[in-house]
Amino acid sequence: MRTEVLEFLRNLPKSNRDRFNKAFAFLSETKGVSFSQRLSYNASGATESNIKKMIYDLKKFHKITDVEVLSKKRPVIKDIEENQMKIPENADNGANTGTGSSELTLISEETKKTDLHKEFPFLSEKECPPELHIVTGLLVASWKRYNELFRRLQAVNEGTEEISEDEKFELAAATNKEFENNDQLYKELVHYRENKKVLADHEALKEHRAKQEIEAMSTADLVKFQKNAASYLSKGKKDLLDEEIPEEKKVIIRERMADRELRLALVNKKLGMNA
Repeated sequence: MRTEVLEFLRNLPKSNRDRFNKAFAFLSETKGVSFSQRLSYNASGATESNIKKMIYDLKKFHKITDVEVLSKKRPVIKDIEENQMKIPENADNGANTGTGSSELTLISEETKKTDLHKEFPFLSEKECPPELHIVTGLLVASWKRYNELFRRLQAVNEGTEEISEDEKFELAAATNKEFENNDQLYKELVHYRENKKVLADHEALKEHRAKQEIEAMSTADLVKFQKNAASYLSKGKKDLLDEEIPEEKKVIIRERMADRELRLALVNKKLGMNA
């Protein structure tokens, strides 16, 4: 079962509910996990803290290291030639080559030379949606952050850097989170290449998509949305206080409320500008 658990840890489901259900199923079959521990997991539900504890226990019981989890989880941008993406620190907007140490920096003219633009030729086309250039910049920055986190995690596991267990857990979690962020950004580019439509599923593009939708709304529609949002958010707050509603459902409620609050803020801004 160790192989199945490792695969689960390398590819965690997106929703907390699915993460909880799968982790609980593995722990229920894991030798050494007591009945009282299973009761505790089940009682706490699909909360962030409980899921982190369950994942920690899965690693402990199955003797899985953080490096094992991350060893085959490399960002999709890893195959791009690193020297093609590095710009000298003293370069002047890419005009001068300069000398000295290099810093990974995104400069619009230079990115056209990378394998990323070869894989997604539409990035160099005039008709390319501007939000995909946002994605490209975020993808490169994410790749850099991931590699810095991963190198540090390796140093910790090899004993060349000492930190507490809590700090190690947070470092591993941050590394995993950055990998998932990188993966989501890459999927934005793949989706457009295959469908010629912007997915806008990444958090950075949700506001962009919301702005586009709200810009297309009439004043009457904006006012209607404003009124409906007030009652929607009020109901959501009551549901979050309801002890009979399971935690995994409350996670979904919070996500939907956050999206509604974002859109409401944009609607209020537009109505104020048009007033």
